Amino acid sequence: MNGQDQRAGRIMRRGIVIALVVMVLTGAGMNAGLGLSTPFASVALAAEPIKVGVIGPFQIDHGVFIREAVQMAADEINAKGGILGRKIELYYADDENSVVKGNTSLRKLLALDNVDFIVGGFSSGVVSGIFDVMAQYKKIWLGTGAASPVIIERIRNNYHQYKYYFRVGTLGADYQADAIADFIVDMLNKKHGFTRAAILSTNVKYAQDISEAVKEKIEKAGLKVVYKEYFNPDTTDFSPNFTKAQNSGAQFIVNVIPGNEGITYVKQWSDKKVPLPIVGAIALALKDEFFQETDGKSLFEASSSPNSGPARITPNTLDFVARFKARYRHSPGYIAYPAYDTLYVLKDAAERAKSLETEALIAALEKTDFVGVAPIAFTKDHDLKYGGKYARFVWYQFQEGGKRVAVYPQEYATGVYNLPSWIK
Repeated sequence: MNGQDQRAGRIMRRGIVIALVVMVLTGAGMNAGLGLSTPFASVALAAEPIKVGVIGPFQIDHGVFIREAVQMAADEINAKGGILGRKIELYYADDENSVVKGNTSLRKLLALDNVDFIVGGFSSGVVSGIFDVMAQYKKIWLGTGAASPVIIERIRNNYHQYKYYFRVGTLGADYQADAIADFIVDMLNKKHGFTRAAILSTNVKYAQDISEAVKEKIEKAGLKVVYKEYFNPDTTDFSPNFTKAQNSGAQFIVNVIPGNEGITYVKQWSDKKVPLPIVGAIALALKDEFFQETDGKSLFEASSSPNSGPARITPNTLDFVARFKARYRHSPGYIAYPAYDTLYVLKDAAERAKSLETEALIAALEKTDFVGVAPIAFTKDHDLKYGGKYARFVWYQFQEGGKRVAVYPQEYATGVYNLPSWIK
């Protein structure tokens, strides 16, 4: 046989092999369509990734925490074989804290990226504003923010349309008000004898809703709100606010501050040595780095943190904190905890349902009783269960050396609450 004949033989053999492969793969596809199982169909299915869309405001801290925590969970789950043998593939969409941008971003995830699930979300206004996009595409959304009660009310009032949303985090604003009021009554009133409060909070609906609910709750307990003011988020001089609060006869200040104005607010409170302790919820204070960001002036500031460490909320919490710090070289903010848990909650439900089909997963998610870095179970309206063995608020105070210490409730406390050193 000459060289030309040999080459022709090799080409013919390659053609036969290719034809056989095509026949086998075609047969596998036909069998799969008929509901038959073949090794080839199983391999093809196992290789298909689960597409998860991650949405949030990635230009601010809270969005960065969402992105980092979800990526960390995905990497861990993938390293152990994925979910039902399928790896997780993440797609990110920045909502820029805008309903308009959020609408566009979510539609891109669903229509162009063809994601199977959604996780994330920070602003209640943005999440509520794009809720109908989720409903239109009938995709399960494991939420991480959006504390407004409106979110859960929409599910309660129209379960069939909005049943796809589950609040993995954060705890609702109504629960936040309960937690703040409990701390004020148990710590400031019963322990220190304070009875008169001033409210200084940001002029946004979220902060107003919580502040007004706190006012109602502590006044029912016999305390009195003697001064109330909502300042604009772009406020740079809080001296008049502190002066008015002090002149009102208040003994402490309740503040709900979700934005960057919290840094300036705390620094000026410390500089002026305002003789009123500040308690409530300053969102940026729910991370260790806030002490450095305020040049150490957050000493004695106390805020409640929803279902997040660094207290030992579950056996997994402190381990997560340590691994997150090792990976990203900074502490996790409060929203990182539910963001990390979202994919594990999905994995838990899928393995119990033995399926990733939407209706089967919804049924499994509704029966969730999961111990992640926080305890997670859902009400019939897909809210996060609160109290007892379920989700809780933990109060942290910055103390000497910049350490963020858990001070309330007692079962999570690693230290005691201290009044500012300049208050007698």
